[in-house]
Amino acid sequence: GIDSFSTEYQNEPPAADSVYSFSPETVAGHLSECPVMVLPVGCTRLVEAIDIRGREIHFVVMAAKPDAAQFAVIDYGIRRVHAPEGNLTDQSDRAVQGALQMALLDALRQRRMETTGGATPYMSEDGRPVEIELHLVDSGWMTEVVYQFVRESGPRWRAVKGDQNKKGNRKYIAPLRLSGDTQSDSPNEWFAKKQPVGLWLFHLNVDHWKLFT
Repeated sequence: GIDSFSTEYQNEPPAADSVYSFSPETVAGHLSECPVMVLPVGCTRLVEAIDIRGREIHFVVMAAKPDAAQFAVIDYGIRRVHAPEGNLTDQSDRAVQGALQMALLDALRQRRMETTGGATPYMSEDGRPVEIELHLVDSGWMTEVVYQFVRESGPRWRAVKGDQNKKGNRKYIAPLRLSGDTQSDSPNEWFAKKQPVGLWLFHLNVDHWKLFT
């Protein structure tokens, strides 16, 4: 409808009430009623998404059935980044930028320690530990930090970039031809390109995955 179009694509929501009405009943209706950190019955796959901010990183962990017919958020949270004082977006301040990069790396490494190497806090309903199979780290900001972290963390950790049809963002356009440095999964709306530093950057169609979720 026109209200959703104005809100999502024009960034001009109607002056009246929000397009989306939130009430306690609406929120409660979306709760999985699963215990935190426990996979629902039939869900055997775990995936984590991580978003980087200047002074914190956000994460969300989702459990799903192998065919994605059912999935649920079982954990989410924020980890503080011990960033330096000052303007974190000022690229000319090398001291601040260097300290910020190290602080972000440290926060990401701490999150990795919480979920790998037998330290996983997630479990099936019968109490068996379950490790996260895939960690997606947003590389839209502090790209080099994310690349360094992903390279040192192994194949389960991947750098991703969300593309969407929204003002100020890059539109998702899948490659027409595949080569040795390009992978693509058209039905699932993602493609990957090998970067000069040697890792794969996965481009995701944000519009597709928001609608799917």
